[in-house]
Parts: sequence; structure tokens; C-alpha cells
Amino acid sequence: ELDDEGFMYPRIDAEKCIDCRACEKVCPYIKYTEISEKYHSIQLAVQYKDEGKREASTAGGAFSLIADYVLEQDGIVYGVGYDNMIVCHKQAGTEEDLAQMRGSKYVQSTLNDTFQEIFRLLKKKKTVLFVGTPCQVHGLKNCTGENPYLITMDLLCLGVSSPGIFGRWVNYLEEKYEDKVKTVQFRNQR
Repeated sequence: ELDDEGFMYPRIDAEKCIDCRACEKVCPYIKYTEISEKYHSIQLAVQYKDEGKREASTAGGAFSLIADYVLEQDGIVYGVGYDNMIVCHKQAGTEEDLAQMRGSKYVQSTLNDTFQEIFRLLKKKKTVLFVGTPCQVHGLKNCTGENPYLITMDLLCLGVSSPGIFGRWVNYLEEKYEDKVKTVQFRNQR
């Protein structure tokens, strides 16, 4: 649920809680796992050679390059887009679906049922790419465990902005210009 600043936090229903602490075991905020041999981290510098996709992207088009590969393997991509100017995770199964996910969005994203959908796809041995903040990726991996069908990309993150503040800013712009905001480009090359 939303706090006073518009950030989303989990809420525990005390009447349904059986005090198993499973939520604490997978929460990346509470539990930081030690890096071990079973967890590998690779850092790469990537620039997509497709100039159109690179220019429509940020960070050299790394997301587009890897997402295109996953789609070529008949996989599914989960990345961040807008839904009525709310920053949220969405599913992409086609090249057209990927277009809305390109570009940085420095706002906490709503996950909705993303993790549940990913669990169902992984059970069917479908390749899935999930792109999110380090805490989202860490949370997903803590829930799924190691899975050969799951590819994750996390971003260099120094924190995200509040969805509440972002929403108020969008409302301000709409009132000021008497028109609807359709998209926001946080790192526009121009």
C-alpha cells in the first residue's frame, strides 16, 4: 500500500498471518544474502548496433538487445512501461510490445501480478527476461530460486522516485497545459 510519499510497501494482514516469517526470508530489504559461488554477477558494457533501437533506448540499448534475443527464443519479457501514466511492469511477447518499455523510468514500478505470471511461465519451461531494480530482481530470485529459464537484468540504482510525487507532477503538467500527458522521457537524448 502507499505511504505518505506515495511509495508502495507490503502490508501484512495480521489476522491471516501465521507468523511463518517466509516474507522476511525473501525480502531483499530485510535479508541480504552473501555472495556465494552459486550466485554469479556479470557486468558488461553494451551498445546495440541497430541505431534506431539504440536511439529509442537509453544506456546504449542493452535492454532492447537482450529482449530481442529472448523474443527470438519464443520467450517473454517483463519490463517497465506506462499504464495511464502509472509506471508499472508489463509483459511483452512481441517486438511492438517492447517499444513502450524502452527508455529509463526513474519511478518505483507497480508489479501487480508479475511474479505470479513469471512462476506460471517458468513451470512451463518458458524463457523469461525480467528487468527491474536490484531489489525487485533480488526478491524475484529469492522466490523462484535458481532457474535456467529465468534471465534477469537489474539496473544501477541509487533509489527510485515516489509514484505519488510523479503522479502529482503529471497532474500539475496536465492542468498547466490543459492536455493529457502521454509519455515521459527521463533521459531524452535531445
